[in-house]
Amino acid sequence: MAEDRKRGAVDRINSGVDAFRKARSAYKLARTAGTAAEVVSTSEIWIPIAIVIVIILIFVILIIGTTGGGATDLGGTNPAPGGGSPGSGNISSCQLTRAGQGYSIKSSILAGWINDAANRVGVPPSVLASVAMHENLSFVANAEDIDSRIATNRFCNEGAVFCERAGQSLHPGSCSIAELAGGAQNARAVGLMQIVDVFHPGEDLCSITESLSIAAQKLKADGITTAQPTQDQINIAIERYYNSCTYGSYSYCDEVWQDYQSCQAPAIADASSCPIPNGVITCGSKNKPVNNCGHCGLNYGADNIARYCGFDGTKYAMDIGGADLSPVYLPKISGNVIRWTFVSEDQGTEAIQRYTGVDELTHEQYFISFHHTQSGSGNPGTHFSGDIGAKICGNGCNERHVHVEFQIGSQGNYVDAPDYFCKE
Repeated sequence: MAEDRKRGAVDRINSGVDAFRKARSAYKLARTAGTAAEVVSTSEIWIPIAIVIVIILIFVILIIGTTGGGATDLGGTNPAPGGGSPGSGNISSCQLTRAGQGYSIKSSILAGWINDAANRVGVPPSVLASVAMHENLSFVANAEDIDSRIATNRFCNEGAVFCERAGQSLHPGSCSIAELAGGAQNARAVGLMQIVDVFHPGEDLCSITESLSIAAQKLKADGITTAQPTQDQINIAIERYYNSCTYGSYSYCDEVWQDYQSCQAPAIADASSCPIPNGVITCGSKNKPVNNCGHCGLNYGADNIARYCGFDGTKYAMDIGGADLSPVYLPKISGNVIRWTFVSEDQGTEAIQRYTGVDELTHEQYFISFHHTQSGSGNPGTHFSGDIGAKICGNGCNERHVHVEFQIGSQGNYVDAPDYFCKE
């Protein structure tokens, strides 16, 4: 929607930050140039420098070898789409609204990029997808995975030049000499998300993934600060993004809110407090026994007490029945969707997957661990309730349940898990 593009205070701030960065880069460049001159005039230190360079090259080769060369991607190839897991916003099948009509994202690769950009920043993928559909309907609704613009991660779509000053559009077309003298500048919106070029000098606005990243950050800075924004938060963010809630006879704000509500990821919409959907607690905690069983207590057995009850969390734990390799989902807490981040895995035939969680509404912190899981089944990165966090171990481990331990607060105080999970 470059034809009406107007911008606000956040872009002016970005412009100032970029100016600072450019000045700092210039300083570094000048200092480097001075150093180079000294090296040229001091020939006796060339040999030590050559030795240092050889050592550095050896380390670089070793690092590239161990990381698979991922850092060598210069942007000419198509980044692998993350796609997102259902709970983190799989919006491929969502119907997004533009001018009262419903459209879907044609490219699964593009949908994956939208998911990834939104999840990295912490805004709902459906909101970012709706903004993308509003800004470039034809591309988002029609470009396929084999489209050269998707294959090269390049879509410039430069808008018409307009004259702007202090973040406000003065008029279409170039600025006059007098306007330029008065601090105005010629600008244009560029790329998938129609980012205004003068506020982002030096950034590759034609890169689809870069454009999505900038837009996601702006939406977060402009008011969408949680994974479950209110309508007011979405309205504020969209109005600041476009500097208006309306375009023609349609409401940009209302359509984004509608898309967010109708296009929440299925896993988030269906997420529950039970890591195994409709799961049955087979054994509760010591203080809250379930099914005539309590860890380190009722009917737990002397052998199990000797083996497991020396660990702090065992007596607070609960077991949930499930078949080998059944998925274990990251749960809601007290009815709220939680932002979960993978921490670590204790590998083995009965691995342990650990996550930290944050309730973005209450800011409460949590820790959860899933025991008796398949090695490698953890889900690295940041996710939301409804995402898969592990799988029950298979290959003959014969546990047929997941053991859950739960902690609350920044100090990680253990609490009785049956008080929080599988209570529906």
